[in-house]
Amino acid sequence: KVTTADLAYKYFKDDVSLDLTYLNKSLSMKFLVTGDTGTVLQASGNSDVDLDLNNLSKNIDDATFNIAVQSEGVDLSPLTSISSEIEKSSGLLVIDVRASGTLGSPRAEGQITLKDGAFKIKSLRNELKVVSALIELDGQKGYLRQAEIDSGNGMGTFEGQIDVSSLTYDLNANMKNFLLKPKNITAEITGDLDLKGEGTKVDIEGKLTVAKARINIPEKEEKQIEEIKYVDVGENEFVVGGGEKTDYFKDNIALNLGVRMRRNNWVKGRGANIELKGDLDIKKRYGQDVRIAGTIMTVRGTYETLGKLFRIQEGNVNFTGSEKINPLLDITALYRVSGVQIYVNVTGTPEKPVIKLTSDPDMTETDIISYIVFGAPSDQIGSSNRASIQGVAS
Repeated sequence: KVTTADLAYKYFKDDVSLDLTYLNKSLSMKFLVTGDTGTVLQASGNSDVDLDLNNLSKNIDDATFNIAVQSEGVDLSPLTSISSEIEKSSGLLVIDVRASGTLGSPRAEGQITLKDGAFKIKSLRNELKVVSALIELDGQKGYLRQAEIDSGNGMGTFEGQIDVSSLTYDLNANMKNFLLKPKNITAEITGDLDLKGEGTKVDIEGKLTVAKARINIPEKEEKQIEEIKYVDVGENEFVVGGGEKTDYFKDNIALNLGVRMRRNNWVKGRGANIELKGDLDIKKRYGQDVRIAGTIMTVRGTYETLGKLFRIQEGNVNFTGSEKINPLLDITALYRVSGVQIYVNVTGTPEKPVIKLTSDPDMTETDIISYIVFGAPSDQIGSSNRASIQGVAS
């Protein structure tokens, strides 16, 4: 018989005790968590198992068990210490579950309810509040009964089925203006999704309408600083590494989405501030970056170059499905000054734009730049200013 008491984990404030008894190939267990107000969680059960070390692995696989777990509310705030992806967690998990069978073929009966749940996920950047969530367990299947999640500006309703033995799930979701904020993108989505997953991995597929999207192109490319490595480490020396950084969204989320963009969806950065509409395919495999493909049209917007703001006249933005969100541009913008219309045609990409200037009436590039910078042709400005714009034109 083994008895432990006053077990402690630095992120849990409750007292934990565990009693184990093994006799005649029968293992009994009682696990108890108590807090200031009484019992927080209790689990008890038994297993018919042969703990012969020569065949321990097989014996455990073949062992039968019966266990009951009950709690009127497990505090979820310590989840932040278990996963760095969770920046904030709160709520209570109410449990009334009975499980039996073997590890390879378990069965479970009962309910698990989440109350007042709130989570802030690092890769999504916004807090998600779980208005209600109920899982009903019935043998080898579990059923999620309409979990409602508030994204802070819109709702998502989830329901579906869970396989108890494999811990996989197949859920359906209905989104209404649900807010998502992965890196460099903010958007509200409406539509239906299918979510399939196992463990931490989630595969998301469906068709969505996007509103209020903001695709932000960084003004400067982000640089990764390589870890400094030391060589010729002696026998009694050691190397302290910074540890490999993980990206939950990149490693664990897969996407296959058809997206409709209508109004109030913008690409911003590198001088561009452009409203878009059109259709896109958004795909992502586990461990890879998001790839966006499709051609969308400009509705309106501005493009800043040479210190002046040009109004968008027409254009297309073609997302090529490349690893970087860096679309191909074909945009014409207009700047009016002193009765002259100056057009800038932007091709290339936001990271490496190619700019061509034309005008009405037709002028040389030097005069066009003179109108943009000084509001007059080059022969009406001083010699020093004329020399400066000739340098720009060349």
